[in-house]
Amino acid sequence: MRMKMGADRMFMPSPSVDQFIHAVKLTVLANKRWVPPHGKGSLYVRPLLIGSGPILGLAPSPEYMFLVYASPVGNYFKVLKAQMQAKSKGFSDVLFLDAVNNRYLEEASSCNIFIVKGNVISTPATNGTILPGITRKSIIEIASDLGYQVNNSSNFNF
Repeated sequence: MRMKMGADRMFMPSPSVDQFIHAVKLTVLANKRWVPPHGKGSLYVRPLLIGSGPILGLAPSPEYMFLVYASPVGNYFKVLKAQMQAKSKGFSDVLFLDAVNNRYLEEASSCNIFIVKGNVISTPATNGTILPGITRKSIIEIASDLGYQVNNSSNFNF
């Protein structure tokens, strides 16, 4: 669904959900021997949809290519500069503030942030740097279904 949402924004055809899942499964199975031992890393899987026709510029391509590639990776979050600085000071993770006001929480490490306080789950709004993704949407829907109040405004309070 995430690829479909992005493809729709770019006027690109996308594979069906079944085609996507099938391609990811085949790629993982074909590369299972490259999965690092537990705790030593992971198999990075990257689906990709690109315009491949003979056109360069801001226009839809006449052809597209869907592929999935995989590569073993180490624990790459350990090498991020901000993460290393936080760890050296005894923290387990990093939080990033918005670039405009340097005041509002936007991310934890390199992912969405959700803060739970009582029956309220707060997360930044999807405006500017926060993109509407399927993982974020799923968490919000599941939280709502479980009876949580979800606050996704640009300046939420804790």
